[in-house]
Amino acid sequence: MMKLKTLLIMVLLVSTTIMLLPIYSAKAETLVWTENVSSSGITTIGPVLNYGWPYRIVASSAGDWWYNYPANLQADAMYYTTNPVAWDWTNHLIAPSGHSFLQINEMDQNWGPFSNGDTGHSYSLTYVGKGEAIRFRIVDWMDGDYTNNSCHIPVTIYQSDLPVGGYSVSWTGQNQTIRITAYVGLVALCGATLSLKKRKRK
Repeated sequence: MMKLKTLLIMVLLVSTTIMLLPIYSAKAETLVWTENVSSSGITTIGPVLNYGWPYRIVASSAGDWWYNYPANLQADAMYYTTNPVAWDWTNHLIAPSGHSFLQINEMDQNWGPFSNGDTGHSYSLTYVGKGEAIRFRIVDWMDGDYTNNSCHIPVTIYQSDLPVGGYSVSWTGQNQTIRITAYVGLVALCGATLSLKKRKRK
């Protein structure tokens, strides 16, 4: 009888601990800012990004521009073409000397593999906040002539809910209700088992 009691007490202790632990789930990322970065060469100043927090920066939504509008020559965040067909390009090359056309804080960025018109010339990267305003600029590495440029690159910033080296969580009440119900059932079962054992002893 003592062994059974000890076992039931242990089960109750473990289940109580589990029940009291909150259930968490990851939050979705949060939209922080969206703006068009002009091909005029003017710097676009974005928001102050929290120090140490990761952000996802997206350059997308048909994000190409003309580095020579009269000749219909286009580029996007990192690549350019010499033979465009509407938004779809029949060829593409990386920006000269390994640069990127879309810079962050006056620095080239690796925007990843080429994205053509069928995927919206869309690119993204992870950026860790520095506690200061972020800056974007389109640099014309082709001819350096901003007077024949046209259009812009739409840029969107999302904040992750997970800071670098930390975590962020949210309570999900529905799952907690399920836990409490299961816990109450377990307690009732343990109580019924002890009561039955006592009756058998009598």
